[in-house]
Amino acid sequence: AMGTHELFRLCIHKLPKLRQAGYALARQHGITVVFALRLMESDLPEAMGEGQAFFNALPAQSDNEWDALLGMIDSPNRQVRIFALAYWKGRAEHLGTKPQLLPFLSEHADQAVQEAVAREIKEKKVENPFVQRFEKEVLRQKNKARKAKDIVKAHIEETLAIDAQTLIELAQSANKREAEWAIVQLTKKALAGEDTAGFVLQ
Repeated sequence: AMGTHELFRLCIHKLPKLRQAGYALARQHGITVVFALRLMESDLPEAMGEGQAFFNALPAQSDNEWDALLGMIDSPNRQVRIFALAYWKGRAEHLGTKPQLLPFLSEHADQAVQEAVAREIKEKKVENPFVQRFEKEVLRQKNKARKAKDIVKAHIEETLAIDAQTLIELAQSANKREAEWAIVQLTKKALAGEDTAGFVLQ
């Protein structure tokens, strides 16, 4: 039956003929999002292809499409997460309209996901309470998410939408590059007449 351990074992069997029999049975029973996700996480190219085919065939704007994206994004398998980002981009016309998507993805620890979220915020000029929280978390990461951090910095340079305390914290960093960037942003805020809470232009 669909979802059973026996059917999954058949789909990842070492013998190709048995695998094909497993896929045929799975399609006959009706593959579910959870089962397709297990196939993708098996790291067996053929099974991954079967899972991808299922996800790509899901009707647009269906509940399964939404569940599929969230399940793939949360997968411990990096290749599945990479596919999920491409899936999101390919269906952005409708998946991108869900207001809860970016706040949810902004809490993800995966660096590729953080980069995608940072780019979406900058390009779409997203204004939402989660944005400052996300950007502060990315900026505070040490030796991680360099691409995401660069995008966040570019966005902050455009908007200056970051609190002075976070910039002061970065200005005191042992990382010279980070400190210099933070001082420049603090200077911009001070020249704009904003309260920089302890940072004074001499």
